[in-house]
Amino acid sequence: STDRLSIGVKSPLTQGIKESNAGGTVGRTMSLLGLKAVVVEECPGEDGCFVIYLGEEGGKVERADAARGLLNYELADWLHLKYGPDVSILSVGPAGENRILNSTVACTDAEGRPARHAARGGPGAVLGAKGVKALVFAEPRRKRVELARPKEFMQLARGMAARLRQEKAGLKKYGSAQMVRIVNSLGGLPTRNFRSGCFEEADAISGERLAEILPARGGRMGHPCAPGCAIACSNIYYGPDGKYVTAGLEYESIAMLGANLGIADIDAIASIERLCDDLGIDTIETGATLGVLMDSGWLKFGDVDAVLSLLMEVRRGSLMGRLVGAGVTTVANVLGLARVPAARGQSFAAYDPRAFKGTGATYATSPMGADHTAGCGLPGRGGLDVAKPEGQATLSFELQVVMAAIDSCACLYVGPTETNLKELAALIACRYGEAFSLDDILALGKKALQAELTFNEAAGLGGAKSDLPEFVREEVLPPKNLVFDVPRADLKDVWQDLSRKIELLF
Repeated sequence: STDRLSIGVKSPLTQGIKESNAGGTVGRTMSLLGLKAVVVEECPGEDGCFVIYLGEEGGKVERADAARGLLNYELADWLHLKYGPDVSILSVGPAGENRILNSTVACTDAEGRPARHAARGGPGAVLGAKGVKALVFAEPRRKRVELARPKEFMQLARGMAARLRQEKAGLKKYGSAQMVRIVNSLGGLPTRNFRSGCFEEADAISGERLAEILPARGGRMGHPCAPGCAIACSNIYYGPDGKYVTAGLEYESIAMLGANLGIADIDAIASIERLCDDLGIDTIETGATLGVLMDSGWLKFGDVDAVLSLLMEVRRGSLMGRLVGAGVTTVANVLGLARVPAARGQSFAAYDPRAFKGTGATYATSPMGADHTAGCGLPGRGGLDVAKPEGQATLSFELQVVMAAIDSCACLYVGPTETNLKELAALIACRYGEAFSLDDILALGKKALQAELTFNEAAGLGGAKSDLPEFVREEVLPPKNLVFDVPRADLKDVWQDLSRKIELLF
């Protein structure tokens, strides 16, 4: 579960640091090529449209005017014809080309589909501003990464993989969409622009529903988004006609494009998600943006055709397309709305902070804006009740440190436990032949966060308020009648001492 790819930018949405990552095959191919990073600098001008090719024979930059304007799936087909069926591809759709703020970078999966996305924060707009339509990575003849202690490494890896398969069996069976029922039962499923925490038709869009319908259509659960994943929490979604729609209909997309928009048709949600992937826009930010437009009367809740029509304006680069692609904060500012489900310019994810208060503390304090992957306070973590404010700021701090550490070397679904961190540290030691302990891996997480905080300070965001919009503190969330009541003083203190020990989680 280590074939993740990290993309870092200054976010067009938050104006601060942004790290977004994806599964797929690019991370593995880069490792086989001996590449730790690719840095793209400078801009070629308004008319640039280039493909960067990297293989064991070297690299080259080629003009790709024929690729201009292509959707991600069209582009992947074109690039596979040009460079071969086995290359791994990073690409931007029309949204990234048009420098639309909420745009993604797509990453091809093992089947060559651009279905995995580094999505949050607008990295596609940054790559598009460089004139880069795609990066193509050709797999070398050498198929293994060199290990300092290979026998010990493989023994540890096999043991950890076997344990993860057993512990994460629910994720393989139902995918991340298993969270639909769980979050709904806890009263935190974003519903109709975060007006409620429960969706009356949650079962119709749940992971259990996916597992029920997909096998008969030719799709499947338990699909690994990257080669060698021990958890295999993704899926391949086929429509009622037995044709492929998308790979990886995940919880966040289902919640934000489904319940948050009052849409209970899982096939419609999959179609919207596929269009977002093709255009190259983040499903979370898009769902929040559409929710605000529906709540304000510009669209009707549940109107699938209107959603699809409006999203096609993103491809055209029209005024409305640019507006809907600019994110929820911009749309709320244009419409003069004070009720904005966002923090530091980025939308809430698919956990209402009034019901998941540790996650809310992360939304408020993360250097990257409202990002659940930075530290999601799920039930059981730290032994805390997710709906009670006590200890949530401390839990958020610890989760952000641990998640930054895990995110530096593995998929977040590995999980923020002491056992997992110790085993990852041992694997790193075997990979490089140097001592590496639990303390070292935690120090890695703290170093990453310090770098992010320092970047934001230099970007002029050092004085940014660590809090959430007033409506989540004042507006009661039905049906459990919750508000976000983590004390502001607790949030303010989160980054006062990065040297603190991790105690709640361990």
